[in-house]
Amino acid sequence: MKQSYIRDRGSARADLGEPMVADEFEASLRRCRDRLDALLAVKAPRSILEAGGGSRTMIPLDGARYTVIDLSPEQIARNSYAHDKLVGDIHDFDFAHRRFDAAVFWDVLEHLPRPIAAVENVAQALEPGGLMIIKGPLNRSVKGLITKWTPFWVHVAFHRYVRGSKNAGKPGYAPFPTALVKGSDPDQLQAELQRRGFKIALFDTYISSHVAAFKRRLPLAYALYECAAAVIRGVTAGRYGQRESDFILVASRSR
Repeated sequence: MKQSYIRDRGSARADLGEPMVADEFEASLRRCRDRLDALLAVKAPRSILEAGGGSRTMIPLDGARYTVIDLSPEQIARNSYAHDKLVGDIHDFDFAHRRFDAAVFWDVLEHLPRPIAAVENVAQALEPGGLMIIKGPLNRSVKGLITKWTPFWVHVAFHRYVRGSKNAGKPGYAPFPTALVKGSDPDQLQAELQRRGFKIALFDTYISSHVAAFKRRLPLAYALYECAAAVIRGVTAGRYGQRESDFILVASRSR
């Protein structure tokens, strides 16, 4: 069966396993999913490093060997699929002799104070031709702006009452405190990766299941969300307030 990779960490309901509330959600998601599927079908990595190792992999490939790293022992303890589990700071962890065909930051960089440093450190452990796979929120989208400027208890309440996660906010469970510093912005990430000799193999944006769940559970609040987005886009000439909420970026290290 063909695997599908666009998912949200921390929920048993993947973006593609959750009923979508409108065609635009499903269409944007399917487009990103199909592009990533096609890319990984051509070049399937066998040794994969995942930063922020949760209870399940975001890149499920038969026969691959997984290494996960996380600062949280609770998060590592929940991991059931990795062959190697590392507790450490991704910003400066010494991977020594370890080398990987792919490194995955899936909903991770937005939580880090120095995302570029983390990417640079992991890039040194990639084999020539290895893939850097990054998924995260668009900082300048409505979702990104709300996430950045609302207190953490709002994020916990959203996951608990809109997403239906009973363990939201508990140690080792989403959501996690979010920084959304400039270095996690996809434009800067692409520029930094290219400056370090990476070639961009895939970049696309989509509307995540968080937004879909918000519309389904709280339609009136969602209408206000859309109105606010339109105002922000108008005031900023479209620089802020995008309706697409998340991005997927894949870059290949030069050989």
